[in-house]
Amino acid sequence: GMFSAANPLNSLEFGETNVKSFTGLGNIYGDYEIINGLKAKASFNVNYGNGSTFVFNPSFLGGVNNPPPSIPNSSQSKANAMNWRTEMLLSYDKT
Repeated sequence: GMFSAANPLNSLEFGETNVKSFTGLGNIYGDYEIINGLKAKASFNVNYGNGSTFVFNPSFLGGVNNPPPSIPNSSQSKANAMNWRTEMLLSYDKT
């Protein structure tokens, strides 16, 4: 017969996939009245994220339309990202 997919129990027990990720968002701001009616406001914002992935498939698992034994394979990846923004604002209220 035709082999169409790996044994799901073998895949769960012996295959390995680990994914980890973190995302954080933070900001800080302050305002100050320089003179009567003139205000300054400053803010700083950060968006940070990182992640990693690890995959391992031993030779006896096989795959879709690829009966065991197959060539074992593994992959690993990592990613980091950071975005930031700074704003400065002056306002004057003449009352």
